[in-house]
Amino acid sequence: MYARGMSLRDIEKQVKEMYDVEMSDSLISRIIDNIYPIVYMDAMVFKIKFWLNIVTELKNRGVKDILIASVDGLKGFSEAINSVFPQTIVQRCIIHQIRYSMKYVGSKYYTTNTVEGFLSFLNKFI
Repeated sequence: MYARGMSLRDIEKQVKEMYDVEMSDSLISRIIDNIYPIVYMDAMVFKIKFWLNIVTELKNRGVKDILIASVDGLKGFSEAINSVFPQTIVQRCIIHQIRYSMKYVGSKYYTTNTVEGFLSFLNKFI
């Protein structure tokens, strides 16, 4: 919410309306300054050591915790993140899950290379 331009008072009101929970401006400020609710990381062509350095640098810059890390399936990625933020839940990004799963679906049943095509294919069975 903060990243989308809401003020701390707007966030306070939104949380109260949605969850009937009262939070002070200072609590919200501490949360958004020190805790990242979700972080998306894609290894692309970088090695695990690079990402370990990035995650370590986040910690060094004052990030207290990352709640969820959404990553691709690069071997060792989860371990690199959890070595710096041990409580972080690491999950594979949905796009990477779909891409990985498609190699097990025969081309007889599936012939598209897009997410939209896959979802259309999937809806035939739901």
